[in-house]
Amino acid sequence: MTQLGSSTPKRLFEPADFRRPFLILWAIFALFYFSELAGFSLSIDEEKALLRTDAGAWAAQDRWLIYLIERFILPPPVLPFFPLFVFGALASLGYIAIAKAHDRDLGDWRVLLLFVLFSAFPVLFFILDFSMTTPSLGVALLLACLSLFLFDRVMDAMAQAGNRRKLPGLFALQALLGAGVIGVYQSLILLVAVGCCGVFLLRALRGPTHRPRDILVLHAYLLAMLVASVALSYLIAWGLQWLVGSQSTYSGRFVRPDQIIEAPWQVVLKMLREYWAIYGGKRAVYGFRHVTFPVLLVLGMAALAVQAWRRGRWVVVLVLLYMLGMTLIPFALHPLSGGRMPYRTLVSVPYVFWFFAAVGGVSPMVCLGRAGFVLVIIVSLQCLYTFSSFQAQKRLVLEHDRDLASQIYQRIASVIPDFDRKQTYRIDFYGDHEFRIPYREVGGSTWPASFFEWDNGNPSRIVDFMTILGYSNFQNLDDATRAALLPVTEKMPIWPAAGSVQVADGVILVRLGKRPGLAHQSALRAQEP
Repeated sequence: MTQLGSSTPKRLFEPADFRRPFLILWAIFALFYFSELAGFSLSIDEEKALLRTDAGAWAAQDRWLIYLIERFILPPPVLPFFPLFVFGALASLGYIAIAKAHDRDLGDWRVLLLFVLFSAFPVLFFILDFSMTTPSLGVALLLACLSLFLFDRVMDAMAQAGNRRKLPGLFALQALLGAGVIGVYQSLILLVAVGCCGVFLLRALRGPTHRPRDILVLHAYLLAMLVASVALSYLIAWGLQWLVGSQSTYSGRFVRPDQIIEAPWQVVLKMLREYWAIYGGKRAVYGFRHVTFPVLLVLGMAALAVQAWRRGRWVVVLVLLYMLGMTLIPFALHPLSGGRMPYRTLVSVPYVFWFFAAVGGVSPMVCLGRAGFVLVIIVSLQCLYTFSSFQAQKRLVLEHDRDLASQIYQRIASVIPDFDRKQTYRIDFYGDHEFRIPYREVGGSTWPASFFEWDNGNPSRIVDFMTILGYSNFQNLDDATRAALLPVTEKMPIWPAAGSVQVADGVILVRLGKRPGLAHQSALRAQEP
């Protein structure tokens, strides 16, 4: 028969002291991300951010808070160390708030170690790859955690009739925090949604039985707060777009509701495949097969089911369904986009793993607690292994791109006898230069992407990348000239063969691959009658 633990782990500090846990959490973050903090790399889109002089691009994406941060506080932070270091500090503060909301004892070393899953679960790597948004993402993460902390106060206010007058103020503050979260990254609002559900579930299983009416009212409040957050954020974004003279163009790239109307079953199947790939620890997402990921979730669910058992079988069934619903929340936007979204949008998935890992790893039941924490340690090591693999890819790809840029520049100088570094030359890159390494690549992510391969070869990105490296005397072509020179380019040999760099009509042509990239396809379409 299972026995309850009779002793608690030794405390590291007093509950009222938040300075020490903050510093310990920040140190854990710095240790885990040490290689990224100590190095410097460039990723897709960072070349645009570094050369951009106007933050208005964020306004057009309805991400008004990033616009304000970049416009008035920090210019595009495409830098080593600083962006991730700031994110780590903000994530540490947010974790303290989220631990308090879930009634987790920060003096327990197990709760501190669980911070690895919260701040360094591999899904996060796909969004942290963009250093220009990393500090702002840390701000949004802190706002989301504070919203969960307030939701705990909302439940207190609803439980006591005399405190219900506080609800309008709490609602307004939560809606404002949620609007800020959306103003940085839209899908991060799902962290608020799933986190509030997690806070409720723990409270419901610990305290007295809730009446169905109270449960419905609480979830109606949550839904109304989320809707108010979305409405407020887009109202602010609309006002900002009016002020800076831009239009919203971002949401249309992902929102395709026509697909779920035309082929609902296909959309559902796509979403379920993504669901299983993420929670099942599939190689397609993480580069390796991690069977411990789903086991950790199942163990946490089992721990909560055991807590619910004393209230009856039907309660266990409802709790299991509720937990499955929680795991679906991070995928709430997938049906609107045809069943698939970039992995970087799944920023609420680390919370799901943290929630169930905390339930299992800190369970008062000895067998579950020990098994759960062994799993937490193994999963933490696998997270570090996955991150290290991603780092290896990133470093090798960047070194390859640097070397290739240097070789192309030298070849151009040899093709043009009177080449002058102070003179600006028009240039066009055709196709992509494939780069394959033994590390497993993750599709649908910019993480291992080469500037010479992305978009099947994007001349604009390549020129910007070379500019950052100091090869700054090149100018990109317009579509009309690019289309006019295509017959010449398509007859050229492919790099690094002799003749893969030529000059035609005063334009430098470089053929990197066999097939035309998106830019050349677009140029051809523009010339069609």
